[in-house]
Amino acid sequence: MNKSKSWILLMFCFLLTVSASGQTRKPVRKSVTRTARVAKPVKKVTPTSKKTTATTVVPVLEKAVWTGKTEVTIPGSVGKLAATLQVPEMKQGTKVPLVIIMHGLGSDKDNMLFTALADSLQESGIASLRFDFNSHGKSEGNIIDMDFNNLQADAEKVLNYARKLDFVSNISLAGHSMGGVIASMLAGREGTNKIKSVVLFAPAVVIQDDAQRGEFSGFKFDPNNIPATFEVMGHTMGGKWLKTAQTLNILETAKGYQGKLYVIHGTEDQFEPYVTSSLYLRDNPNGKIVLLKGFDHYFSQDVLLPVSVATKLFKEVLLGHSSK
Repeated sequence: MNKSKSWILLMFCFLLTVSASGQTRKPVRKSVTRTARVAKPVKKVTPTSKKTTATTVVPVLEKAVWTGKTEVTIPGSVGKLAATLQVPEMKQGTKVPLVIIMHGLGSDKDNMLFTALADSLQESGIASLRFDFNSHGKSEGNIIDMDFNNLQADAEKVLNYARKLDFVSNISLAGHSMGGVIASMLAGREGTNKIKSVVLFAPAVVIQDDAQRGEFSGFKFDPNNIPATFEVMGHTMGGKWLKTAQTLNILETAKGYQGKLYVIHGTEDQFEPYVTSSLYLRDNPNGKIVLLKGFDHYFSQDVLLPVSVATKLFKEVLLGHSSK
């Protein structure tokens, strides 16, 4: 009898052990199954996110609101134009003014004058869009094929790009030297109602007279027989740049704009005499000149001074802040 009880007790313990062992294995199986199910969606999402990151935005993100600095590509007159868009902090659904910045001959959008201006405007609550003209900087094109027709077309395409940005309330223009000429003419063609304000840095308004006279930046030529190519400022340029400069009608075109116009010019400009800036005011009663004593064409004495002056002028017109 004792043996029988011992045997029964032994069997009972064995069954209890097996039962407990089976219960502890089930959660392990469930855990493995759940892990596998979680992993599947992750594998599906990963390729999609990589594809989105690699996508190039051309020509514009119309519904996006950028804050900070963004490199963009804009279709130009002869190829793609490299541009930098800088936007101040703002709430979703709000709008800010934007300034399009145009560089001069042989320069680019990343010249300190333009980067400093863009940064200053951004800090003041104003967006900016600076770009490289064709055959300059990171934009496409051959400088031998560059002329004032395709340069002006580049500016128009950038303006159209800016108008598609839904966070822009109004557009102003800024330009240095050759870029100043193109900016003033673009404003004249667009008219006062479409361009809020214009700031010109040492605009090359005499370039038309130089091309007609047969002398540009130390290079002398027959204005009636312009060479196919010529060397100037370390560049081999095409003769059609000079040819198209002869018929620009800069001031006649620029007077189509009667809005706020400011010209910032150095008194020691070695290329464009500062007295020529007064020509812009002849037909625009809303124009003003700011002369910087002792400054050259590139404002190399202190590039931040003209930037500060321009920022104050833009803030006065675009934000209603006094420039005093």
